[in-house]
Amino acid sequence: MRNVYSVAIALTLVIATPVSGHHSSSIYDTNTLISIEGTVTKFDLKNPHTYIQIETTDAEGTRVTDIEAGSISWLGPLGLASDSFKVGDLVIARVFPPTRRNSQVMLGREIVTPTGAVVPLNSLSPSINSPGSTGRATDISGTWVMENGANYRMRDSQVSWTLTDTASDSLAQHDGVSTPQSECIPMSVPNLMLYPVVTLIDIRDDAVRMRIDWMDSERVIYTDGREHPDSSQRFLHGHSIGRWEGEEGKILVVETSNFSDHEAGTGYGIPSGSDKRVTERFQLSDDSTQMSYEGVLESPKYLAEPATWSFVFNNRPELKHSERGCDLDSARRFEIE
Repeated sequence: MRNVYSVAIALTLVIATPVSGHHSSSIYDTNTLISIEGTVTKFDLKNPHTYIQIETTDAEGTRVTDIEAGSISWLGPLGLASDSFKVGDLVIARVFPPTRRNSQVMLGREIVTPTGAVVPLNSLSPSINSPGSTGRATDISGTWVMENGANYRMRDSQVSWTLTDTASDSLAQHDGVSTPQSECIPMSVPNLMLYPVVTLIDIRDDAVRMRIDWMDSERVIYTDGREHPDSSQRFLHGHSIGRWEGEEGKILVVETSNFSDHEAGTGYGIPSGSDKRVTERFQLSDDSTQMSYEGVLESPKYLAEPATWSFVFNNRPELKHSERGCDLDSARRFEIE
């Protein structure tokens, strides 16, 4: 067994921050920022990417620039809306150029609208409006949004994980771009929970249901005393059973097993299999404005030692689920352009 650190250093340029939600930013030069002034000719709010076309006319003629932005699920809580700008608006787009020779698609950082408003297009934008909690809850049910950047910090923590040889080999062979999410297969627990998207939690008599606004994801955590099913029954997000601790409704401990095989189920570039186990703890804060999210990930085939995390959900009752599933053409587009 060997530590992942030596492997990760060699792959730093390959597994750069996945700023668009599900693939690496290594396909863009995020050290070079370009400003493009032109007219919006197309604007599609989709998951896992939003694509925008800007038409520019100058002395050299007319040209169209394709811009990739983050998903509506991700950018909605940060301030992007369907009426933030519209087709026909004259805007200034701040973008990063591609590094791939066969691509002409730019990565959008933000757009300046005709009113002067700055609308973020991905998490690298310094104009992100990401407030903390805006409401209070009586229990862990309600509308929650994970703190911004949690998924990146989880990914970055991989350099401190002790991997098995199998995991190190998988990470070394990963190209930094390919991901099951390109086929609308979301990350599994716990990484699924770390996107800054709307998570709706509903407490019922026999279960807690969580709708995560990322690729049609939903979790059912059974609280009726049942056991996990036979190991032959396996699921994308596993089979979850939970128990209440302390005052009911305020602390939920969840044990999840029976995971399906997943190409990135342990971490970015690290698969998982049937031996994966996840223990989570959701706890309402003393002031009822936040919910802590802590846990332990065990994946013996790939992790020599368990991985842990601790993040915070903010209460955001004013937000809604986007009700937009994953668009397969949008998910695949970055791999073919």
